[in-house]
Amino acid sequence: MLGRKLTGSASFVCLRCRRLLVGAPQRLPPPALAFLPSSRTHRRSVGSQAGLTGPGGPSDDQFDHQDNAELGSEPSTEPDDVSAGHSEGFGSHRPPSTPLSPQQRTYKSKGHLLSPVPEGLSVDILGKPGSAIVLREKRALPKKPRSADPLRSDDDHETSVSPASLLPDETADETSEDVLLNIHELKPKETRILTDKQFKKLKRTLIEGFTSSQLESYLREHEQTLQFAEEETGNLDETPWILEREPWVPLVQAAGQDVEPRLEGYVHKAMAPKERLAVRLMRQCWDVLNQKVLDQDGYLSIKLRDVEFSLLTLGNRRWLEGTPRAILARVKQVKLIRETRTVSIVAPKHTADSILDRINRVLSNARTSDFPVDLASPKPLEPGILEEVGRLTNTVTRLDPSGNKVVVTWIHMPERDENFENAAETVLRFLRDAYGPKARMSSALQIVPSDLAKQGRYIGMLNYAQKLPWQERFEKWERWTAALSYRNPDSDAPASIPADILAFPLDGEAAAKAPETEQSTEHPPGWSLQSQTDTSAVFGHVVFTRQKQPSLPSPAPESTSQLDPSLPRTFLPTLPALGSLNLPTNLHEEGLWHSTVVIRFAPSPDIAQELITSAPGLELRIEADHRELKRLVSLRAITETFTGDVLFPAAAVDTRLVQQRYFTLPGAGIEHHVPAIITFLSKSNLRPWDGKLSTPPVLLGVRLPRRLFPSTFDATHAGADGSTDLVQIDYALASIEVQRTVTAAYSGLKLRYTSIQGGQRGGERAEISLDAVRVPEGKGEDASSPGEPDLYEIVDEADVRRPRFISHTIHAVREKAAQRAAPAKPVELAEFIRVASGIVHETGGLKWHAKRS
Repeated sequence: MLGRKLTGSASFVCLRCRRLLVGAPQRLPPPALAFLPSSRTHRRSVGSQAGLTGPGGPSDDQFDHQDNAELGSEPSTEPDDVSAGHSEGFGSHRPPSTPLSPQQRTYKSKGHLLSPVPEGLSVDILGKPGSAIVLREKRALPKKPRSADPLRSDDDHETSVSPASLLPDETADETSEDVLLNIHELKPKETRILTDKQFKKLKRTLIEGFTSSQLESYLREHEQTLQFAEEETGNLDETPWILEREPWVPLVQAAGQDVEPRLEGYVHKAMAPKERLAVRLMRQCWDVLNQKVLDQDGYLSIKLRDVEFSLLTLGNRRWLEGTPRAILARVKQVKLIRETRTVSIVAPKHTADSILDRINRVLSNARTSDFPVDLASPKPLEPGILEEVGRLTNTVTRLDPSGNKVVVTWIHMPERDENFENAAETVLRFLRDAYGPKARMSSALQIVPSDLAKQGRYIGMLNYAQKLPWQERFEKWERWTAALSYRNPDSDAPASIPADILAFPLDGEAAAKAPETEQSTEHPPGWSLQSQTDTSAVFGHVVFTRQKQPSLPSPAPESTSQLDPSLPRTFLPTLPALGSLNLPTNLHEEGLWHSTVVIRFAPSPDIAQELITSAPGLELRIEADHRELKRLVSLRAITETFTGDVLFPAAAVDTRLVQQRYFTLPGAGIEHHVPAIITFLSKSNLRPWDGKLSTPPVLLGVRLPRRLFPSTFDATHAGADGSTDLVQIDYALASIEVQRTVTAAYSGLKLRYTSIQGGQRGGERAEISLDAVRVPEGKGEDASSPGEPDLYEIVDEADVRRPRFISHTIHAVREKAAQRAAPAKPVELAEFIRVASGIVHETGGLKWHAKRS
């Protein structure tokens, strides 16, 4: 049935090729038509096949083009015989055209020119090798410009959409608002801290869901918004004392030189740019944190102002005391760098933030106060002095730019009672006590023997800082000494204390008989009518401070061979050898478990200058034991104080003679005559057994008798009631200390060992002193007549500790014994000087060297 015989081994023909082979008509090809030009006559073609077809008959080329059109291809562009005949010119002979074989045909598909090629198959068909026609690409066709469709009208708004245009364009610069909102919706709303799995999931969502340009656009929008917000509102979150703050950075290997601090620990060198961009968006815009990174040790640093940084360095970092132990256990290091005023913290993120919050809470409680320099000292204060007093009081103390005021900044404890003395008032008290005017105080200096003033040298002292007041601790102190010569006991007596050095006569009856006081049947006892004088000799070293000489590379300069009495001096108490303190007598003192709280007051600097120079100083004595305050002992109004230093360069110790003249008010009459004392104590926290001594800074409205003031005092400064017998005056706290005393009889006089705790202001020291108070006969080493009642009674400490002695039993026994006691013989000056000089030269039982004890 096939019109053409299949030749060769082509036993399989596809449907498309079969249609081409079967559907072609069996006719001769049309003759070539010759067209003559208009200027010439027509000539007939010569050929056997000319005129077989009519002028309108179809040709084989038309059928070929129809077949190609059915296959969706176009005829070949190669020249055929007809076109060749035309190109050769008129009258050329054109041979008849023959149909093209299937292998010679060409096809066009998707811009490419294809040609059929027969190829064999690896299978047999009907017992013969199989074959097939395969279309092979011959060449690419040139693209033709697309012409506008004349049938499309302007009203037709339908446009063709290219599938490629729907794909995301990585190079696009513009991002729509919807895309930015889609990114913003991924921001975590409930928490900023994500687990490592959640953090990676969010990062992957940003990478896969958005392009790099879209992520960059979101970053730019966020930076612009943040900058606008800072311009409008300013940086409200940062505290004013923090000048610079570096964010917490984990201690990991650096990911590069240009890595921002926020990205430390979140990016690494091998991270792709788009992944790094996503992490930057999460950290910079959303401040999203990875819990895994936060648990690592990191570094946080802040730079503070000078004052706030100095506050953190005071008190051995006491500001860390309120931090829980669980947080402190995870802190690797807290370093304070003075050069740059920087605080660096090495700890995990949450721990470092807790330490920083603690710093902010502490500094938020900082307070600042100032006072004129004239209130503290009549002379200018050096910066070193202010720095030292600030170190003692845990404050930052400095002068203002004008130099006329002292500015004090400290950390206020919210739980501290407002009635107590604050840090600025403590600084003022320390400065007034050290450099303020010393009204009605005198001193003297003598050297024994006098010829040693030119035969000695200065010897530096060691381990003395804690024994001295605060203003004397940073000086270098030296004692004037001479060579110790061996003294023959049979030779003349050694030089003694000069009798003319004392400013006031001895008051021998002060210890034996109670002073006369104002008494009536209706009121408790009042102030004493006459002043009393206490005289004592304290043993130690009189030391001097010399001008600091500039350091030189040469050997030290030669020592001075002559004493300079004008040099500043102080006194260092010294204890004798322990073996020589085996004294058999413990007098009526209750022992070391009883203590005396001594509170001293000075006239307030806010009152008139005449009152400041004329008013006496007050000294309140309160007795306490190991658990409570027992009683008010007395209130003294000290009118004059004298200190006389006697140097013994050839002896082991020197002597300081101390005299005080005062009026006394018994403890029972304080509430009636000076009620301001009771008000002051009610606002105080006095617990010496716990080391707590907190009081108000002032004592207001004290009314004192006119006789306690000097005779030259103007009586117009009277009380509010107009009475000239009482003068009202305000006092300020001067000092407070705790004393523990044990007494014994020595050569008929009272020997006293006193332990003094003066705190940061006065230091801590122990001293041996001899009081000009006679111990009555029958008490002491030569004890006899044990049944005779006396003011001084031997007390066993074990008995005193028993419960039956709780309610002032000892004081009751003492008062009854004092009522029956006979007046003791007054102490004469010569006797007192003899005993004191013997202690200096070790002629008695006390020895200053262990080998001699």
